Amino acid sequence: MRLRERLLGVVLMLSIAFSISACSDNSVSSLDIDKAVQAEYVNEASDLVTRGFIEAVFNNDEEMFKKCFPDGYVDDLKEEGVDLFEQYTTALTVEGEFLGTKYKAYNEFNTDSGYDEDYMRESIFMAHSLESKDVIEQMHIVKMEVLFNIDGKNMKTEVYFLAYRMGESWYAFEIADADADFKY
Repeated sequence: MRLRERLLGVVLMLSIAFSISACSDNSVSSLDIDKAVQAEYVNEASDLVTRGFIEAVFNNDEEMFKKCFPDGYVDDLKEEGVDLFEQYTTALTVEGEFLGTKYKAYNEFNTDSGYDEDYMRESIFMAHSLESKDVIEQMHIVKMEVLFNIDGKNMKTEVYFLAYRMGESWYAFEIADADADFKY
């Protein structure tokens, strides 16, 4: 049952991920792009892990991708026959050049903000095979832009990503929402 629940989580993440591969015209300057995340800092903040996740997928950086999840999670899934990195890189193929990401804001994911904190803790606990849902100390919904150059035009889309903190490290959970249309 545990594998089935983990696979369902992967399928849900990928279905949302497909929606960020749609494109329309945008105007983006190079000043709108944050400096790339360095692997040694990816787990220091919710914005870094979410930007690191997107950068890893579009730059085909599997080592960075693995750092966005708890130790062993990606390798454990691969041993069970699920290549999470390959699924994301395949699902998020864009005909064009990935330019980078731009952090916009975050919201605390908790009951004070109107979210079902207990349900999300349980979802993360089950999907990421954590020792307990109580190890999740904090959760954020991170809003960021993903920027591309497609057919000579700079384009962007907004992505909302759920990240969580255990101890001193932040990890990616899932793409919570994506704007399927790129904005001007």
